[in-house]
Amino acid sequence: MAGINGLEITDVIVFPIKNPNGSSLRSFIRLVLNNSFIISGIKVHFGRKGHFVTFPQEIKKDQGKRYDVCFPITTEMREYISKAVLQQYALTVDAPAKAAA
Repeated sequence: MAGINGLEITDVIVFPIKNPNGSSLRSFIRLVLNNSFIISGIKVHFGRKGHFVTFPQEIKKDQGKRYDVCFPITTEMREYISKAVLQQYALTVDAPAKAAA
């Protein structure tokens, strides 16, 4: 997959949630950019419209607020990351489940 503005996703590591127990959270993701920068804390959730990607946040419980830690600032970059993450998620989680059935 070709990169954007010099940033290329060189690896996507999927850490599936084995038993979500009613939670929308399905997986934690570690994203590697240009073989030299890691972003942890990306998540795959399942909602009414299917799987979607969220980006790392810091939660300030005492303030009842969430703050974005890192996130794409362009639609193009958000789509690039989301597509790569969801493709690897499908290969890691969905494909083995279908093969076992």
